[in-house]
Amino acid sequence: MKRIFTDEDSAIEFAALEGMRIPSQREWLRISAGTRAQPWPWGTSPARSVANTLDLGIAGALGVGTFEAGATPSGVYDLIGNAREWVTVERPGGEMSELAAAMGGSWLSHQEPLFDWDSTRALHMAALEVDPRHRSIDLGVRLAATAEEYLKTEASSWGESPSSAERVR
Repeated sequence: MKRIFTDEDSAIEFAALEGMRIPSQREWLRISAGTRAQPWPWGTSPARSVANTLDLGIAGALGVGTFEAGATPSGVYDLIGNAREWVTVERPGGEMSELAAAMGGSWLSHQEPLFDWDSTRALHMAALEVDPRHRSIDLGVRLAATAEEYLKTEASSWGESPSSAERVR
């Protein structure tokens, strides 16, 4: 689920109300780059007309999934384009940072890869460091949960049939 939120606290609060959270930078990159670590959600090279970015000049957010060809192989939409997404920032050792970041692209930014390597082979994620109180019309949130968290909150609504039990397993 992706919604527009203007500051990080609002995004975190909304996620908590839904029994979820906002993803970390690492989780967001894994969702968008996949297991093959592709620099673009849809593959290994840039493409035209696959994301709602400034390059297209649409000048506003569109419905999720409008650009079918821009989805990841697992069917996740709008990772580059529409709205940047709030993510949590982890320090080495797993400690949370006071900084906030937004990842992906928006209808107000040009299309850019999810990550890149510099001349020393250090990884640089396409993240925008922002003050957690930063407000913008092109910042959104994608909700996340571990499989265990999700199953605890959702499995009871699937009923108690053998097929439901199998789905939970």
